[in-house]
Amino acid sequence: MKAKNYTKTEILNSGLLGLEFEFFSKLKDTEISRALGKLLEKRVVIPLSISALGEKPEPLYHSPIVVTDKIFKLEPDFSGGKGMYELVTGPMPMEDARKIVIKVLDWIDQYGYTNDRCSVHANISFDYDKVEPTLKIENLEVLKFVLGFNEKPVYDAFPTREHSVYARTIQSIIPNSFFFYDRVPADFSAVNNLIVPEEKYFGVNFTKREKGYLEFRYMGGKDYEKKPKKILDTIDHFTLGFFDVINNPEYTKEDKKSLNKLFKKHAKTVKSFSDYDIFAKSFKNIEISVDLNRDPQVIKSFWERLRHPLFDLMVNSGFKKGRINLDTDFSKIQLAKAELKDARIRNLDLVDCKLEGVFNHCNLYFCEVSNSRIKHSEAMKDNKFIGCKIEDVVLHATNICEECWISNKESVINCNVKGGVIRKGEIGAMAEISEDVSLVEQKDDAETMKAPKESENKTKDFKWIKELGKKYNNKK
Repeated sequence: MKAKNYTKTEILNSGLLGLEFEFFSKLKDTEISRALGKLLEKRVVIPLSISALGEKPEPLYHSPIVVTDKIFKLEPDFSGGKGMYELVTGPMPMEDARKIVIKVLDWIDQYGYTNDRCSVHANISFDYDKVEPTLKIENLEVLKFVLGFNEKPVYDAFPTREHSVYARTIQSIIPNSFFFYDRVPADFSAVNNLIVPEEKYFGVNFTKREKGYLEFRYMGGKDYEKKPKKILDTIDHFTLGFFDVINNPEYTKEDKKSLNKLFKKHAKTVKSFSDYDIFAKSFKNIEISVDLNRDPQVIKSFWERLRHPLFDLMVNSGFKKGRINLDTDFSKIQLAKAELKDARIRNLDLVDCKLEGVFNHCNLYFCEVSNSRIKHSEAMKDNKFIGCKIEDVVLHATNICEECWISNKESVINCNVKGGVIRKGEIGAMAEISEDVSLVEQKDDAETMKAPKESENKTKDFKWIKELGKKYNNKK
């Protein structure tokens, strides 16, 4: 099917835009709802939950209420802390939505404020009665979008969002094996060998395409309400780039160049993995051991087990300096003395690291973790979490959480919590909770004061931990 040509004006006028504004205000939710409803000439509802007959209704977080072009909703947004709200609109014609943007930003500027945790999400689709793209949005190919989308204007407008763990760059095409890098593919038939950003917390949330739209999460940061022109210009950039992909879905020479550039970026790393001797000469700042033994012959015998997780660390998390140990007793890879930003790590023991990124199914010791998401993990000893989103993480007594968002459905919270939000979780007997922590949906006192659950890993006699030296031995 041959693509029809449309002008920029035709494309923008065909766009449908829904918006999500995160902001803080000292006003009550009912006051905000009335004020915004009057200003926008819309019905702004506050979803409520009633847990039992006779109890006071509470504002509902992430409610299932469907918003439209006439009915918006205002909800508390606990991910940002106390006093944070989210205004969610339904899809509207682009011209109407632009007016909403200007009015809401002006209202926030007068009666609220924003910080680095706040963002504006643009949910974009198209009116198929006005334009007929070659592909429907549901059939969009993520790789094609990523190769052709220019993020630079977005990060120029919102520089603090470039390293946000909630809006990570979509320029994140990762091979599922280093064997795929043996040669650059002649065409795009091998796209199944690539892992594309199919997860919510990227600058573009591609999981929404099944519902007929894309969510763009890039915009935001402190004082975003003072940037109406940048927000409107960026929305235009999203809309035009999005339409170009669904109207011209065939891969181009420029797309091939972008893919080649990706391969060249990792070429040195890939070639080094064929042999440990080559790797050791190429990356002298990475120390490798097996059961703390650095004998090259021992490492070579385990190189097949080491190189896959090591490749993942280097390509996905930018690992260039630190220590890697294979603990054969527990079949665990342990990473120490590393400083990583925009890391994506799962199933590792992390020791004495300074980290930012996304961490799943990890054990952490003596780490400082900031602006990150940690899930299904265990904070074993003396970790400090700053501004993190923590979900289902065992938090032992020697850990500190500062200004974090914690949601533990099953795991006990026994650490020192300073500020932030505890969304769910049992407060253990050893927990220290500061007065400025917002407690949401907590169980009653009889349930929350249970003894801490014992961790299976807590009793492990890690040679790796012992070897780290007097600093840690003194802490134990």
